Amino acid sequence: MHLLIFITLFLSIVHVHGQETTTIDRERQAYICANSVLDLVFVLDSSASIWEPDFYRQIKFVENIVKQFEIGPAYTQVGAVTYGQTYWHKFHLNRFNQKKPLLQAIKRIRYRPGSYTNTGDAIKYMNEEMFTENHGDRFLSRNIAVVITDGRSQEKNKTREMALAAQRRGIKMFAIGVGKKVSQRELQNIASDPDWEHVFEVDNYKALDSIKDTLTSRTCYELTTAGPPATTPTPAPPVNVWDENNRRIIHTTRWNRTTITKWTEEDELLRRLEEERQLREQEEQRRLRDLEEQRRLNEIENEQRRLQELENEQRRLREFNAEQQRLRDLAEQNRLRALDTEQQRLRDIAEQNRLRALEAEQQRLRDLAEQNRLRALEAEQQRLRDLDEQNRLRASEAEKQRLRDLEDEHRRRMLLGEDQRRQNELEDQRLREQEQERNRLEAEKRRLLDLEADRVRRQEEADRLRREQEAERLRREQEADRIRREQEAERRRKLLEDEMRRRQLPFGNANRWGVNGLGLFNNGRRNGNMELTSRDKPDMTFVVPESANGVDYKKLFGRCNDKPADIYFVMDSSSSIGRQNYKKQKSFLVNLVRKFDIGSDKTRVGVIPFSNDYRVAVPLGLINDIGGLSKAIHNIPYTRGGTHTAAALKYVKNFGFASGTSRQNAAQIVIVLTDGYSRDPESTKHEAKKLHDAGINTFVIGIGDGIDMEELRSIASEPNDKHLFLVDDFNALDSIKDLLVSRACDIPANSIVVCQTAGPMDIVFMYDTLNLGSERTDSIANFIFKVVDVFDQQAFNNIMVRRYIDYCPIDTQTSLMLPRDFLSLRGEVRPGMYDILKKFMTGVQNKEYNNARPVGITFIDSKLDDVETILPYIKSISDTNIFAVVIGPEPKFNTSDMRNVLLVPSYEALDELVRLFLRHFCTTLSNVNLNTVPALL
Repeated sequence: MHLLIFITLFLSIVHVHGQETTTIDRERQAYICANSVLDLVFVLDSSASIWEPDFYRQIKFVENIVKQFEIGPAYTQVGAVTYGQTYWHKFHLNRFNQKKPLLQAIKRIRYRPGSYTNTGDAIKYMNEEMFTENHGDRFLSRNIAVVITDGRSQEKNKTREMALAAQRRGIKMFAIGVGKKVSQRELQNIASDPDWEHVFEVDNYKALDSIKDTLTSRTCYELTTAGPPATTPTPAPPVNVWDENNRRIIHTTRWNRTTITKWTEEDELLRRLEEERQLREQEEQRRLRDLEEQRRLNEIENEQRRLQELENEQRRLREFNAEQQRLRDLAEQNRLRALDTEQQRLRDIAEQNRLRALEAEQQRLRDLAEQNRLRALEAEQQRLRDLDEQNRLRASEAEKQRLRDLEDEHRRRMLLGEDQRRQNELEDQRLREQEQERNRLEAEKRRLLDLEADRVRRQEEADRLRREQEAERLRREQEADRIRREQEAERRRKLLEDEMRRRQLPFGNANRWGVNGLGLFNNGRRNGNMELTSRDKPDMTFVVPESANGVDYKKLFGRCNDKPADIYFVMDSSSSIGRQNYKKQKSFLVNLVRKFDIGSDKTRVGVIPFSNDYRVAVPLGLINDIGGLSKAIHNIPYTRGGTHTAAALKYVKNFGFASGTSRQNAAQIVIVLTDGYSRDPESTKHEAKKLHDAGINTFVIGIGDGIDMEELRSIASEPNDKHLFLVDDFNALDSIKDLLVSRACDIPANSIVVCQTAGPMDIVFMYDTLNLGSERTDSIANFIFKVVDVFDQQAFNNIMVRRYIDYCPIDTQTSLMLPRDFLSLRGEVRPGMYDILKKFMTGVQNKEYNNARPVGITFIDSKLDDVETILPYIKSISDTNIFAVVIGPEPKFNTSDMRNVLLVPSYEALDELVRLFLRHFCTTLSNVNLNTVPALL
């Protein structure tokens, strides 16, 4: 018993002593790092391969490193530079002398994506510009650089040369590689020797903090805490080590590990005296430099004063010459002015003489004209008198003739009498009938116009009624769904109340805590049960079982909890909305977002308002908490303008769910809110179709009576009755939020397959255009373009594409020849699909595809091509990837055991099978340097 007590007491003492030693070591390390004299520069990667949140994790890592040092001219100085296709200087070593403004400057560093990774120029700038005396480099301090990168630089040799140049200057280089794309060889080239001490690799930017303490320690001591595996111990550089026996610091060489346990007041005093001596030396050097600089400035000032006097003398000479020139110019101007005056006087005299002569000539011409006028007037008067006389004679003769004609007419009428009267009456009747017919035709025309106008009105009324009926039908469906949801919520509430009553749990007013099937549970878990916490009574917590009496409460109340989703809200910000309605629209979005489980691994939300153009107000996944997301939505400004819906939909399709932004196996949802027609309906329909083709589920909310039903149906996914909502005004938006959340939760997650190559790959498309004809060839070509477009959207830089469309080793054209010679061509055989395959295999055997895996995709027509020869040949090839698409009736050859054959019933079905082909293609080749992963096509 005494022995057991002794052993227990001994172990306790050893444990306490170990804890004290560890604590002393940590405090010693923190003290030395905090008081180190370092010039430290961070070289940070800002290329386009870095996601913006990861860049700010990199900034946070730098901030955590800097916090461990004492900042000041006598301690540690810090500089920073970022790089992409070029470098961007942020601040030099001597810019900040205190820790607080330095940390604030680090936080202000912004993400500036570059098109590629130019590490070499960044290291060169750091070496030649930042580690200089003008920018804060101190003579007695240690120079340390930390380079962080997540990829490979485009100029590896330059990067290596610049790193070696920096190391030759005595700069200690640390290299940190993030991710799996970094080159370990390049990290070793950048870092100082030994590599195991100066090279760090982490899986992602979140893991940077895991190396924070190790990097800080190695930065302070310039030696490792644990060497690489070796059969014999390896010495490290000489360091200052605490001697426990003599209680002093000695300069010695350690082996593989550094152990510093205590720090005496004498050591502290020596260190302070050494620092003061160094500071005095630096101050003296600075004073001497200032005196030399002052002497040089005095000499420059004297030289400048002499040059100024020379310039003043030259200026006086120039002014004297200018004054003489001015006087000469003035005399010349006076002479010219006098000459001009004399010339003007002579011109005036000549003009006066000319005017007098002209007036005399004009007077003579007027007199002559007056004489001619008088003569003409007299001749005209005589002519008129002669004409009057002739007219009088003619009138007298005409009057006599008229009287004779009247007498003859009277005698003729007396002879004609009754016949002429009857003819006149018939003529009058015919004219009256023509007038009546014209009136009747005019009336008929007016009646037809009235009928057409009435028909148009009836058609417009019918269209209006049809639109109202359609809107009413959708409203009734929404109302029915709402009633069903209320009934379901009531049923759930009763089930929950009965279960809690059965378990004798305090339930209270269930509706008070939102027991309506939405937003009831959070993600807290305790012993397999879900927690329900009241906001009104934070001291009350209910524990609801996941299932009881055959009721799955988790499924009943939390349909979205375990299903990740990426949702974009595309909301109208045009002038037709109005500022007040725009606020209501934002409030609706906030209320709607609160219905979802927001989180980085659950539902993520992005918001894009649009008017004349779109704007990403809230990037997808940037804010993953309800409070921050609600504040961001409320702060979105109202822009006004037109309704450019197509631009917003195009952005969502091309960039909203791009790789690196959206998540794998997450439902992709777009919810569009609008109150009117878009600016370009055709473009809007076109972009909406692209969204649907990409598998993105689109909901549409039409607000008010100014909407275009046809356009809304084209934007909404099928079926329209599940994806299209109509409300009378903005006040009615909240009435549909529960139904909208329910239908959004029903959207399944994506599970589309896409290829990821393990190395370079050359894809060769093969088909026989001469045999297929133009129509079938066009169908195959369109199919190929859609497949290649998917590869292009995925930005596969290691895939090359080509095609073989025919193979004619014989001449397709002949020269003119005799008929008997032409008949000799009768037995000539034209190559076909089999020969194209043989040509591809010959290229593979001859290694025409350098450092890349060749993959052949052949299109075979089961009616036109020799299927019974081609398919066995494909099956016999085992060392090359060949994929066959057989179009037409199923061939007789058994293809059930051939995974690399896809049967397509017709050419019309090709367009619909692009996704199926890609899935089958990737799955078939998954065992040959290809991987199938869930991703977005």
